[in-house]
Amino acid sequence: MKVPIYCFITAWIFLIQGIILYLYIPSTLTLVHVILGVTSVLHHSRREKWYYYDKIKVLDHVAMYAYIYLLSKYFGYDIALFALFTVILGNFVLYLINTTKNYRLMSIINCGLHVYLIVITPKLYQLI
Repeated sequence: MKVPIYCFITAWIFLIQGIILYLYIPSTLTLVHVILGVTSVLHHSRREKWYYYDKIKVLDHVAMYAYIYLLSKYFGYDIALFALFTVILGNFVLYLINTTKNYRLMSIINCGLHVYLIVITPKLYQLI
């Protein structure tokens, strides 16, 4: 069974959003947004199994933590701590669901984290 496509679609939306934002607000934060979008698209394009432990996954996590670091640099530590807490909580919930092998639910939750980022990002970037 292939993992559902939800995360792949929202990763593409996040990447396109990052490219558009980088064109209008060129900064380190928007550049890392684009890089995070690219690594997320690459990571979620492989749908044969849920977890991959390889260079792409490591790059995806490095980009995610760099993005959180830059959020703290641009908007303060409150935003970064909230983002980090959301990532840790989301990964913990995904880990718990992984024990049931319910990949559809795992994909929906991960997709929800992507959608959350897609929705909140323009609001934050208005402050730059």
